Order: sequence, then C-alpha cells, then structure tokens
Amino acid sequence: MVFMAKKSMAIERFNNQKLLPIVEDVVKLSTCLQNEASILRSNAPTDLNFPADLKEIYSSLCKVSLAEVILFNRKRSGEAERLKTEDFVKGSVNDVVDKDISQTLSKFERHLCKSHFRIETWGKSLKRGRRVSILLTKEMKENLNTLLRLQSKLQIESKYVFMRPSGRKPYRGNDVLKEATEKSKVTHASRITSLRKQLETLSQVLNLTESSQDILATFMGHDIRTQREYYRLLEGTLEVAKVSKILHQLNMGKITQTDAAQLHGNQTIIGNYSIYI
Repeated sequence: MVFMAKKSMAIERFNNQKLLPIVEDVVKLSTCLQNEASILRSNAPTDLNFPADLKEIYSSLCKVSLAEVILFNRKRSGEAERLKTEDFVKGSVNDVVDKDISQTLSKFERHLCKSHFRIETWGKSLKRGRRVSILLTKEMKENLNTLLRLQSKLQIESKYVFMRPSGRKPYRGNDVLKEATEKSKVTHASRITSLRKQLETLSQVLNLTESSQDILATFMGHDIRTQREYYRLLEGTLEVAKVSKILHQLNMGKITQTDAAQLHGNQTIIGNYSIYI
C-alpha cells in the first residue's frame, strides 16, 4: 500500500507541469509594487500630520512592502514574513567592505554594495539554525523604516517587521503576494508562486562559474555540501555584489539579454530602483 501511494504521488508530481512566471508579468508586478509603496510612503503621517486612516495606511504599506521583498529576493514567503525588527535594524547599516575584497569587484559591484543592504533572517529549517540573506534597495529599506515608525504611532508591540495592526502574527507572504498579483492584473497570476524556480532556471542562461553558483545557492538557502571556506568568509559582500545584479535583471526583464561576462562589467541599470554609477 505504501509503495503504491508513493508511486501515485510520484506520477502526480511528474504530470503536474510547473510553468514559470513570464518576464512581462514580473516586470509589471514589480513596477506596480514600487509605485504603490512610493504613494503609501508619501501618505504616511509626520509629527504634524496624523490621519484618521493611519491603521489602513500602515496595513497597506506592510503588505506591499512584504510582497516587494519576496518578489525581488525570490525568497520563500515564510523567510520574509518572519523578518524580525532587531535583525532589520542590525542589517540596516552597510558592512564595511574590506579594501582587498573591494579591489576584486567591478565599479558597478562596488556601487551595489553601497546602495543595497543585506539582512539575515531565519531560513526554512529553524531546527538547524540556518540563516538566509535578504537584500534590500534603499527604497525598500525606507519602506521598512516607515513601517517601524508607524508601528510606534499605532502602539503595535511586536518583534516582527511585517506585523498585522491587530493580532499576534505577521502577514502571510503567500497571501500578500497573491493579493498584489490580482491587483496588478498580470496575464498569468498563478505562475507568480514559482518565482524561486524562475531564478534557478533563468540564472542557468548566465553560464555562472561554480563559485558564483555557490554564492547564489547560499543566498537562496539551499543546502550546499561543498562550500569553500573562502566564499564563506566573503559571503556578505559577494551576495550583495553578485546576486543583486541578477535580481535586478530578472525584475527588469533583461535576464535573457545578459551573460556571465556582461555581469562582471561596469553596467548601469536604470529604472525605478534608481541605481546609477
């Protein structure tokens, strides 16, 4: 009976074709989230302005910010939604890049290290104590800082960044991503849940070196048995410099126009993320 059940499940998985999100949908969703976050952030109250719908503004910005973090990083929803305030604050200051390491990076990669912030949070397996990284642009960091400020005004006491205005648990990543997808009216909404698979698949067209594959896999929280000591030591800097380029290319729909050689050059990505060199 057990054998037949396992065989049936294997056949079902084999026949269940998993389609990847199309590039146009990802670009559209990413743009919608950035625009909505910008509007909500500008509507956030100041010390002299305390709107009656403060809780609604907070709730909307919280959900949009969480969806944007998941989309940009291709993270498991649980990893993003469990981001703790203390971990965010700890990672909000850029690490000082070692001078020798900096010299091995391109001009563009050095710029990314200055304009992006690396946060560590708990990964999928809490029992193993595995921590995974989350990369934030300056705009995303500003969104999260605004959330913490609004939490203080609303007297929301929680250890989580993406905490609901009422309740004991943060917003669920899958729910907010689904809501954002429906709002943006993308063509194939059901495929957005395969964001991690898209990163894994499309990054193969870059023909990454083995060491670059290790960096990307570590960022995604994969269990790699062959991690080189050198790359463990440089993990933080290399994740920001290398992985953020791939993530930006994915969200701008330009991953198929890029190869490994180009990713080492002094490129400029111009878009809503406001990255310049």
